[in-house]
Amino acid sequence: MNALNDINKRLDDTIRRYYRWRIVRGLLIWAIVLFVPWMLLAMGAFYTWIGSGMRLLLLVLYILLNLSAVVLGVLVPWLRLKGVLPCMTRREAALRIGAYFPEIQDKLLNTVELQDLAEGSGSMDLVGASLE
Repeated sequence: MNALNDINKRLDDTIRRYYRWRIVRGLLIWAIVLFVPWMLLAMGAFYTWIGSGMRLLLLVLYILLNLSAVVLGVLVPWLRLKGVLPCMTRREAALRIGAYFPEIQDKLLNTVELQDLAEGSGSMDLVGASLE
């Protein structure tokens, strides 16, 4: 059972790292979305004459773009990391890991699926035997 606990701990750590990386990636994308359009709008306003209605529309679009980048790139992964929104299951994590390491894909996925079955029936002997 110690090996099973170790696998579960590593899968949970992988899930947490995945969502932390998504948050960092979201922050980087948000920084780009914040800076690049601001520079383009500032240069466009400097070199051209834009009416106040058009400037208001560009400001609203800029704010909506930044809010969507923050919500989708940072807030949603953070809520999934904290458990408010449903996050990746151990089975999904095993599939992702198996995509990068095909030599352990079947064994890891079988172990996770057997553990799910054993938790429902109460017998963990089958899972322990699969780890040997």
